[in-house]
Amino acid sequence: MKKFTFGKMVICLLAILISLSQMGICERAKIGIMPFKNKAGIDPKTADTLVDMLITAISKTNKFDIVERTALKDIADEQLLSMSGAVDENSAVKPGQIKAADYLIIGVITEAGEKKSNVAVMGISTGKSELVMAVDIRFIDTTTAQVKFAETFKKSKSDFLIAGKGSAYTISEGPMNELARDIIDEVTRKVMLTVYPPKIVLVSEKNVTLNYGSILFKKDEIWDVYELGEVIIDPDTKEKLGSSETKVGQITITETTEKMSKGTIISDAPEKIKVGNICRKNEPPKKEGKKKIKVPF
Repeated sequence: MKKFTFGKMVICLLAILISLSQMGICERAKIGIMPFKNKAGIDPKTADTLVDMLITAISKTNKFDIVERTALKDIADEQLLSMSGAVDENSAVKPGQIKAADYLIIGVITEAGEKKSNVAVMGISTGKSELVMAVDIRFIDTTTAQVKFAETFKKSKSDFLIAGKGSAYTISEGPMNELARDIIDEVTRKVMLTVYPPKIVLVSEKNVTLNYGSILFKKDEIWDVYELGEVIIDPDTKEKLGSSETKVGQITITETTEKMSKGTIISDAPEKIKVGNICRKNEPPKKEGKKKIKVPF
Protein backbone atom coordinates (compact mmCIF):
# COMPACT_ATOMS: atom_id res chain seq x y z
CA MET A 1 0.00 0.00 0.00
CA LYS A 2 1.46 3.36 -1.07
CA LYS A 3 2.00 6.01 1.59
CA PHE A 4 -0.07 9.20 1.39
CA THR A 5 2.76 11.73 1.58
CA PHE A 6 2.44 15.33 2.80
CA GLY A 7 3.16 16.58 -0.73
CA LYS A 8 0.26 14.58 -2.17
CA MET A 9 -2.03 15.87 0.60
CA VAL A 10 -1.15 19.49 -0.29
CA ILE A 11 -1.87 18.82 -3.97
CA CYS A 12 -5.26 17.32 -3.09
CA LEU A 13 -6.15 20.32 -0.91
CA LEU A 14 -5.18 22.74 -3.66
CA ALA A 15 -7.31 20.81 -6.13
CA ILE A 16 -10.29 21.03 -3.77
CA LEU A 17 -9.81 24.78 -3.28
CA ILE A 18 -9.58 25.36 -7.02
CA SER A 19 -12.74 23.32 -7.57
CA LEU A 20 -14.61 25.31 -4.95
CA SER A 21 -13.52 28.62 -6.47
CA GLN A 22 -14.60 27.48 -9.91
CA MET A 23 -18.02 26.51 -8.51
CA GLY A 24 -18.51 30.14 -7.55
CA ILE A 25 -19.20 29.44 -3.88
CA CYS A 26 -19.62 32.73 -2.02
CA GLU A 27 -20.86 34.03 1.27
CA ARG A 28 -24.09 35.98 0.99
CA ALA A 29 -25.64 38.32 3.50
CA LYS A 30 -28.26 36.57 5.66
CA ILE A 31 -31.70 38.17 5.96
CA GLY A 32 -34.37 37.33 8.49
CA ILE A 33 -37.95 38.29 7.62
CA MET A 34 -40.18 38.54 10.66
CA PRO A 35 -43.97 37.86 10.53
CA PHE A 36 -45.69 41.10 9.56
CA LYS A 37 -47.77 42.84 12.20
CA ASN A 38 -51.35 43.09 11.02
CA LYS A 39 -52.89 46.48 11.81
CA ALA A 40 -55.25 46.39 8.83
CA GLY A 41 -57.50 43.74 10.35
CA ILE A 42 -57.10 41.35 7.43
CA ASP A 43 -57.10 37.57 7.50
CA PRO A 44 -53.85 36.37 9.22
CA LYS A 45 -53.31 33.93 6.35
CA THR A 46 -53.24 36.88 3.96
CA ALA A 47 -50.53 38.56 6.04
CA ASP A 48 -48.51 35.31 6.02
CA THR A 49 -48.89 35.10 2.24
CA LEU A 50 -47.39 38.57 1.88
CA VAL A 51 -44.33 37.48 3.89
CA ASP A 52 -44.01 34.32 1.76
CA MET A 53 -44.08 36.46 -1.39
CA LEU A 54 -41.27 38.64 -0.02
CA ILE A 55 -39.18 35.57 0.92
CA THR A 56 -39.58 34.22 -2.62
CA ALA A 57 -38.72 37.55 -4.26
CA ILE A 58 -35.56 38.11 -2.18
CA SER A 59 -34.45 34.49 -2.69
CA LYS A 60 -34.72 34.92 -6.47
CA THR A 61 -32.17 37.76 -6.42
CA ASN A 62 -29.41 35.20 -5.70
CA LYS A 63 -27.80 37.84 -3.49
CA PHE A 64 -29.03 36.77 -0.05
CA ASP A 65 -29.58 33.73 2.14
CA ILE A 66 -32.93 33.67 3.92
CA VAL A 67 -32.77 32.69 7.60
CA GLU A 68 -35.18 29.90 8.49
CA ARG A 69 -38.10 30.92 10.68
CA THR A 70 -37.12 28.36 13.33
CA ALA A 71 -33.77 30.14 13.74
CA LEU A 72 -35.49 33.51 14.04
CA LYS A 73 -37.54 32.22 16.97
CA ASP A 74 -34.34 32.12 19.01
CA ILE A 75 -34.19 35.92 18.96
CA ALA A 76 -35.38 37.32 22.27
CA ASP A 77 -38.78 39.06 22.25
CA GLU A 78 -37.39 42.17 23.92
CA GLN A 79 -34.82 42.58 21.14
CA LEU A 80 -37.55 42.55 18.52
CA LEU A 81 -39.63 44.99 20.51
CA SER A 82 -36.71 47.37 20.90
CA MET A 83 -36.05 47.44 17.17
CA SER A 84 -39.70 47.91 16.29
CA GLY A 85 -39.86 50.98 18.52
CA ALA A 86 -42.28 49.46 21.02
CA VAL A 87 -39.95 50.01 24.01
CA ASP A 88 -37.79 52.90 25.20
CA GLU A 89 -34.27 53.52 23.90
CA ASN A 90 -32.65 52.37 27.18
CA SER A 91 -33.58 48.78 26.38
CA ALA A 92 -32.64 48.97 22.69
CA VAL A 93 -30.92 46.04 21.03
CA LYS A 94 -27.13 46.12 21.32
CA PRO A 95 -24.94 45.86 18.19
CA GLY A 96 -23.99 42.31 17.28
CA GLN A 97 -26.48 40.62 19.60
CA ILE A 98 -28.39 38.88 16.82
CA LYS A 99 -26.14 36.23 15.30
CA ALA A 100 -28.70 34.41 13.17
CA ALA A 101 -29.05 37.16 10.56
CA ASP A 102 -27.07 40.09 9.18
CA TYR A 103 -30.25 42.04 8.48
CA LEU A 104 -33.84 41.93 9.68
CA ILE A 105 -36.98 43.00 7.86
CA ILE A 106 -39.82 44.05 10.16
CA GLY A 107 -43.13 44.89 8.50
CA VAL A 108 -46.49 46.30 9.53
CA ILE A 109 -49.53 46.06 7.25
CA THR A 110 -51.33 49.36 7.85
CA GLU A 111 -53.92 49.33 5.06
CA ALA A 112 -55.46 46.58 2.97
CA GLY A 113 -58.83 46.36 1.32
CA GLU A 114 -61.54 48.38 -0.35
CA LYS A 115 -62.15 52.01 0.49
CA LYS A 116 -65.33 53.83 -0.42
CA SER A 117 -65.94 57.55 -0.40
CA ASN A 118 -68.61 59.95 -1.61
CA VAL A 119 -67.66 62.81 -3.91
CA ALA A 120 -69.96 65.72 -4.69
CA VAL A 121 -69.78 67.00 -8.28
CA MET A 122 -71.99 69.96 -9.28
CA GLY A 123 -74.23 69.21 -6.33
CA ILE A 124 -74.58 65.55 -7.27
CA SER A 125 -73.16 62.94 -4.89
CA THR A 126 -71.27 60.08 -6.53
CA GLY A 127 -69.56 57.07 -4.97
CA LYS A 128 -65.88 56.24 -5.44
CA SER A 129 -64.28 52.90 -4.66
CA GLU A 130 -60.55 52.24 -4.36
CA LEU A 131 -58.45 49.19 -3.54
CA VAL A 132 -55.50 50.04 -1.26
CA MET A 133 -52.54 48.25 0.30
CA ALA A 134 -49.84 49.84 2.46
CA VAL A 135 -46.94 48.24 4.36
CA ASP A 136 -44.44 49.93 6.68
CA ILE A 137 -41.00 48.34 6.36
CA ARG A 138 -37.96 48.68 8.61
CA PHE A 139 -34.68 47.22 7.36
CA ILE A 140 -32.22 46.77 10.22
CA ASP A 141 -28.49 46.03 10.27
CA THR A 142 -28.16 43.63 13.21
CA THR A 143 -24.42 44.27 13.52
CA THR A 144 -24.89 47.94 14.39
CA ALA A 145 -28.64 47.94 15.26
CA GLN A 146 -28.93 50.73 12.69
CA VAL A 147 -32.16 51.18 10.76
CA LYS A 148 -30.90 51.27 7.18
CA PHE A 149 -34.26 52.45 5.88
CA ALA A 150 -37.79 52.88 7.17
CA GLU A 151 -40.41 53.52 4.51
CA THR A 152 -44.08 53.12 3.73
CA PHE A 153 -44.77 51.20 0.53
CA LYS A 154 -48.27 51.96 -0.70
CA LYS A 155 -50.19 51.04 -3.83
CA SER A 156 -53.78 51.67 -4.90
CA LYS A 157 -56.08 50.77 -7.75
CA SER A 158 -59.32 52.52 -8.61
CA ASP A 159 -60.36 50.56 -11.70
CA PHE A 160 -61.07 47.03 -10.48
CA LEU A 161 -63.65 44.30 -10.01
CA ILE A 162 -63.76 42.45 -6.71
CA ALA A 163 -66.17 39.74 -5.61
CA GLY A 164 -65.75 40.01 -1.84
CA LYS A 165 -66.13 42.98 0.45
CA GLY A 166 -64.34 44.29 3.54
CA SER A 167 -61.56 41.90 4.58
CA ALA A 168 -62.98 38.93 2.61
CA TYR A 169 -60.55 39.07 -0.28
CA THR A 170 -57.45 37.18 -1.38
CA ILE A 171 -54.01 38.32 -2.54
CA SER A 172 -53.36 35.05 -4.33
CA GLU A 173 -55.05 36.38 -7.47
CA GLY A 174 -56.80 39.38 -8.96
CA PRO A 175 -56.27 43.08 -8.27
CA MET A 176 -55.02 42.61 -4.68
CA ASN A 177 -52.37 40.25 -5.99
CA GLU A 178 -51.20 42.99 -8.39
CA LEU A 179 -50.92 45.52 -5.56
CA ALA A 180 -49.11 43.05 -3.33
CA ARG A 181 -46.60 42.09 -6.02
CA ASP A 182 -45.89 45.75 -6.85
CA ILE A 183 -45.13 46.41 -3.18
CA ILE A 184 -42.98 43.28 -2.85
CA ASP A 185 -40.99 44.24 -5.96
CA GLU A 186 -40.32 47.73 -4.58
CA VAL A 187 -39.24 46.38 -1.18
CA THR A 188 -36.94 43.82 -2.83
CA ARG A 189 -35.28 46.46 -5.02
CA LYS A 190 -34.80 48.75 -2.03
CA VAL A 191 -33.13 45.95 -0.07
CA MET A 192 -30.82 45.10 -2.97
CA LEU A 193 -29.80 48.72 -3.54
CA THR A 194 -29.18 49.22 0.19
CA VAL A 195 -26.95 46.19 0.75
CA TYR A 196 -25.43 45.57 -2.68
CA PRO A 197 -25.57 48.57 -5.03
CA PRO A 198 -25.27 47.36 -8.64
CA LYS A 199 -21.70 47.28 -9.93
CA ILE A 200 -19.99 47.28 -13.28
CA VAL A 201 -18.16 43.97 -13.69
CA LEU A 202 -16.88 44.34 -17.26
CA VAL A 203 -15.99 47.26 -19.53
CA SER A 204 -15.30 46.85 -23.25
CA GLU A 205 -14.90 50.14 -25.11
CA LYS A 206 -18.33 51.80 -24.67
CA ASN A 207 -20.12 48.66 -23.49
CA VAL A 208 -20.53 47.53 -19.88
CA THR A 209 -21.82 44.46 -18.05
CA LEU A 210 -23.56 44.74 -14.67
CA ASN A 211 -24.02 42.20 -11.88
CA TYR A 212 -27.82 42.40 -11.71
CA GLY A 213 -30.40 41.08 -14.13
CA SER A 214 -33.99 41.87 -15.00
CA ILE A 215 -35.07 41.92 -11.36
CA LEU A 216 -33.43 45.36 -11.04
CA PHE A 217 -32.72 46.72 -14.51
CA LYS A 218 -35.15 47.48 -17.32
CA LYS A 219 -34.23 48.12 -20.94
CA ASP A 220 -33.70 51.80 -21.91
CA GLU A 221 -33.32 52.94 -18.29
CA ILE A 222 -30.59 55.52 -17.60
CA TRP A 223 -28.27 54.94 -14.63
CA ASP A 224 -25.61 57.23 -13.18
CA VAL A 225 -22.18 55.72 -12.53
CA TYR A 226 -20.14 56.59 -9.43
CA GLU A 227 -16.58 55.92 -8.32
CA LEU A 228 -16.26 55.03 -4.64
CA GLY A 229 -13.71 57.00 -2.67
CA GLU A 230 -12.62 57.19 0.95
CA VAL A 231 -14.55 55.29 3.59
CA ILE A 232 -16.33 57.68 5.99
CA ILE A 233 -16.21 56.75 9.69
CA ASP A 234 -18.24 58.33 12.47
CA PRO A 235 -15.64 59.79 14.87
CA ASP A 236 -17.82 59.10 17.92
CA THR A 237 -19.22 55.63 17.29
CA LYS A 238 -16.53 54.44 14.84
CA GLU A 239 -19.39 53.19 12.69
CA LYS A 240 -18.84 52.96 8.95
CA LEU A 241 -21.22 55.52 7.45
CA GLY A 242 -20.42 54.76 3.82
CA SER A 243 -17.99 56.02 1.22
CA SER A 244 -17.58 59.24 -0.69
CA GLU A 245 -18.90 59.04 -4.25
CA THR A 246 -17.89 60.86 -7.42
CA LYS A 247 -20.11 60.75 -10.48
CA VAL A 248 -18.06 59.62 -13.48
CA GLY A 249 -20.67 59.06 -16.18
CA GLN A 250 -23.95 57.58 -17.36
CA ILE A 251 -25.08 54.38 -19.02
CA THR A 252 -28.29 53.21 -20.66
CA ILE A 253 -29.47 49.61 -20.25
CA THR A 254 -29.58 47.74 -23.56
CA GLU A 255 -30.17 44.12 -22.53
CA THR A 256 -31.20 42.16 -19.43
CA THR A 257 -30.99 38.49 -18.53
CA GLU A 258 -31.84 36.64 -15.33
CA LYS A 259 -28.49 37.33 -13.65
CA MET A 260 -26.73 40.03 -15.70
CA SER A 261 -27.45 43.13 -17.71
CA LYS A 262 -25.62 45.02 -20.44
CA GLY A 263 -25.45 48.71 -21.12
CA THR A 264 -23.88 51.38 -23.28
CA ILE A 265 -21.89 54.35 -21.99
CA ILE A 266 -23.65 57.57 -23.05
CA SER A 267 -21.48 60.12 -21.21
CA ASP A 268 -18.73 62.15 -22.87
CA ALA A 269 -15.75 60.53 -21.12
CA PRO A 270 -16.22 56.73 -21.34
CA GLU A 271 -12.65 56.14 -20.13
CA LYS A 272 -13.67 57.29 -16.64
CA ILE A 273 -16.02 54.34 -16.17
CA LYS A 274 -14.22 51.34 -14.72
CA VAL A 275 -14.87 47.90 -13.27
CA GLY A 276 -16.06 48.22 -9.68
CA ASN A 277 -17.95 51.48 -10.16
CA ILE A 278 -21.44 51.45 -8.63
CA CYS A 279 -24.64 52.56 -10.35
CA ARG A 280 -27.66 54.50 -9.14
CA LYS A 281 -30.81 55.05 -11.17
CA ASN A 282 -31.07 58.48 -12.74
CA GLU A 283 -34.14 60.15 -11.34
CA PRO A 284 -35.18 63.25 -13.33
CA PRO A 285 -36.39 66.16 -11.16
CA LYS A 286 -40.11 66.16 -10.58
CA LYS A 287 -42.02 68.87 -12.40
CA GLU A 288 -44.13 71.10 -10.23
CA GLY A 289 -47.76 70.99 -11.20
CA LYS A 290 -49.53 74.13 -12.30
CA LYS A 291 -51.51 75.81 -9.57
CA LYS A 292 -55.23 75.87 -10.16
CA ILE A 293 -56.89 79.25 -10.03
CA LYS A 294 -60.29 79.33 -8.40
CA VAL A 295 -62.88 81.26 -10.40
CA PRO A 296 -65.62 82.81 -8.24
CA PHE A 297 -68.54 81.65 -10.40
